[in-house]
Amino acid sequence: MDINQTHASSARSEPQSPSEESRSPAHAAASTPPEATQEPAGALASLAGHRRSRSPDASEASERTDPSGGAQRPRKKLRTAHGVRFAEPASEGSASAAGPSSSQPMARLRAMPRHEADDPEQRSINEQIARNQRALIDRLHVERQPAAALVRRDWVLAEAGRYLTAPDHHRLLNDVLHLSEEERAEVARLLPPGLAGAYLSRDEQALAHSLGGGTPDVALRRAGWMMRAGLASRHFPGAVRSEPMSRTIEQAEADLREHFEHGGPSSQANAVLDLVASALCAPTLEDAHRLAQLVLQPHYFRALPDSQRATALSLLCQGLLSVNTVAWITLSSAASGPVAGDAPAPAANVDAASIAAFAGLHRNGLAEIIPMLLGAARGTASMTSSAAYGILFPVAQMVGRGMPDSQAQRALLDLYEHLLAHVDGPERGQSYTDLSGMISAFGEPGLRRRAFNLVTQHRPGAARTNDWLAHLDAPARTRVLLTVIYQLNTLGDELRDDAFGLLLDQTAPGAIERFPGDARQRLLEQARELEAPPGDNIRLLAVVGRLLDHAPVDDIVLSLGVLFGHADEAVEDDALEEAVWQLWDRFLPLLPADASAHLLAHAVAVDTAYMQFAMRRFAGVDATRLHAMLGALNDARSAPMANDLVERGIDDADALHATLQTILAERPPAQRAAAASSIAQVLAWAAMTMPEPARPQAVRNSVREALRIVNDTPVQARAAVLAAYLRPEPAQRVGPVAYQYLASAMFSGNSQQFHRWLDTVPASDRLSMATGVARLLPSVRGQAPAARAVTVVEGLYPRSLESWSDHHALVGALTDTLARWPATFDVERLRLGAMIEHGVRALPPGAEHAQVLHHLAMAARQFPRGSSSSGEAAPGTHAWAMRLIQSELSRTDDATRERVLREMEE
Repeated sequence: MDINQTHASSARSEPQSPSEESRSPAHAAASTPPEATQEPAGALASLAGHRRSRSPDASEASERTDPSGGAQRPRKKLRTAHGVRFAEPASEGSASAAGPSSSQPMARLRAMPRHEADDPEQRSINEQIARNQRALIDRLHVERQPAAALVRRDWVLAEAGRYLTAPDHHRLLNDVLHLSEEERAEVARLLPPGLAGAYLSRDEQALAHSLGGGTPDVALRRAGWMMRAGLASRHFPGAVRSEPMSRTIEQAEADLREHFEHGGPSSQANAVLDLVASALCAPTLEDAHRLAQLVLQPHYFRALPDSQRATALSLLCQGLLSVNTVAWITLSSAASGPVAGDAPAPAANVDAASIAAFAGLHRNGLAEIIPMLLGAARGTASMTSSAAYGILFPVAQMVGRGMPDSQAQRALLDLYEHLLAHVDGPERGQSYTDLSGMISAFGEPGLRRRAFNLVTQHRPGAARTNDWLAHLDAPARTRVLLTVIYQLNTLGDELRDDAFGLLLDQTAPGAIERFPGDARQRLLEQARELEAPPGDNIRLLAVVGRLLDHAPVDDIVLSLGVLFGHADEAVEDDALEEAVWQLWDRFLPLLPADASAHLLAHAVAVDTAYMQFAMRRFAGVDATRLHAMLGALNDARSAPMANDLVERGIDDADALHATLQTILAERPPAQRAAAASSIAQVLAWAAMTMPEPARPQAVRNSVREALRIVNDTPVQARAAVLAAYLRPEPAQRVGPVAYQYLASAMFSGNSQQFHRWLDTVPASDRLSMATGVARLLPSVRGQAPAARAVTVVEGLYPRSLESWSDHHALVGALTDTLARWPATFDVERLRLGAMIEHGVRALPPGAEHAQVLHHLAMAARQFPRGSSSSGEAAPGTHAWAMRLIQSELSRTDDATRERVLREMEE
């Protein structure tokens, strides 16, 4: 029969049941509870099976017709409704006499005689008697149902307990099913330990029957189970922390110790496992340490089969770590005061002494446990990788919160040496990482060296290999190196050389490629912090340099900035500052121009004392890169540097000039001209960044300093400086300075001396200066300045050409000037045309010659059309250009000729 159907049928109304129809009216009325009947609530109501309704009038009628004669009894003594028994035989003629046969207990019950309810007190007693009768009838009825018999089975009640709260489960067993204390205790043993403990915390009678037993095996198993259930219940909702439960847990531990020696092998193994589980749920760190020491005692631990020992040790260590972590968190939160809102911390009066005492308890516990753990691990034959890691990882975490004494430290290293051989995969690398992270925590130098040797797998006295971490994969190598770098300050002098040896070994050329990009980035981030003793920072900078060789640009920029900060803070460490600047000099050229410029500007913004350092770096780059660098300095980050340069030029121009001359003197002679041009460009850039009221004065100061640099340059090297000023990139900022110098010298009273000087200038420098001035001609306004500028170009124009590449650039610059100058500059155009014609005819056939003809053909479209009085084409006119091109085409190849003619036709 289906249980649900049986239960449903038992809850139907009375007339549909044949057995109910045979009952007497009095019994039927008595078996129906009124609305005031106490009935199970919630989930327990369904187990009662049915509920009936009965009107108060019917109840009163039954009481009035009670044949027992209760109305005639004297009312000297009131009968109470509590503890009423219904065992009195039914008299003839009573309401229950006409009920069912004697096999039905409900039919044999007679109605309780009651006194007449003449006063409220007696009426209340009568109503209570009626309620008790109906409750008993309902209980007996429920117990007779097949579903109720099934529910009373222990395993069903235990399964129900998995889905009920502890209070509801207690009501089910005690109030609804009326199980005895022994029965309730048996049901609790079928529950999971935590749920069982939560239930027993609310049932003291069943709790009292949870221990003991007829044999040592039974008593031992019950004691272990009770310890586990009682301690685990603390983590379950609905559990009550009561004194009886605490006494029972203590008694369970005492019983386990007492009966352990007399139990069988299976019972002893189960007891040890229960102790392991109990340690996992220990309420305090002291309790966890005590239980762990009990488990690790040899005669306890050896009771476990070898196949279970490794797992038991792993679980025990993880349980210790869990309790340890909770205890430290609780203490820390208590010591820190209120944790949220106005709520106080768990123990706001926790002071430093309490924390120190707790730390002592932690260290002392580890000092006792670690040697015992070593012995247990050595006594385990079947150690798996996961179990070995499950032991090492919790131990490392706990040791990280407080290292025990030296004896325990030796045992800890023995434990690592024993278990590292069993760990493999990613867990192996993590175990080595954990060990490397605690090297500096060992108290004795010998222990620190032994730990370091364990990490690098080095045997004392043996020669080092080329790869100290060959036994680890790349992620593990990275973590080990990070921990070593982090501990450089605390490793001790005797081990620091080996630590740097490890770092240099792993970052050596060819070895650093083992690390992926993100790993190198993490190592760089840690190393560039320079967390090492002052005397060892330079060695750490060598490691940083190797990492920077393989770093992306963004990391190099950030790292150089961080290193600059360290150098700025180390005021008295000149060696460190010099080493940092060497790294800057090494890596600045590898960076984009804008990044280099911003780093230099940042250095000056931090401290203007670094201006000389920044100018030295600006002076060391080529013209093209400098042009890009200065073009990038156009935001607020560069303003401090520009302001400082301008203020120096105004407040103390002589000091600024002396500084710049010192920088130039540091450059090799072949590079001084380019360096002077670079310095002049930086000065011009700073002047042009000034706001309008201060800009004219700043520009005049920069021009004066640029001219002063030229004048202070030896005569034989002066042409190179002027040529450097007039090169394409610098010419935009300092070209006019060079032109001003040349024009002043050429038109001064010492012009003959100037021309004699020009005769000593190499043709290449004369050509460079002439080309630079020619590029400035299109910007000349006015015929008189134009005539003056053409005179300067004619004076610089070399008649004997040595550099054809520079010569064709000069012809191209003069051609551009003809295309842009107005026709009214006829005399100046004639002079320029003559120089162009000379240059074109002087060029040998080749690429430069073809390029000049093509350039002239394109520019000729803008030449004025006219001729001289003799009818010949005047230089600088369109006809002159066509004639010159036609005469030169014979010296070109067919392809060039065709292209130039096409340009002429267009």
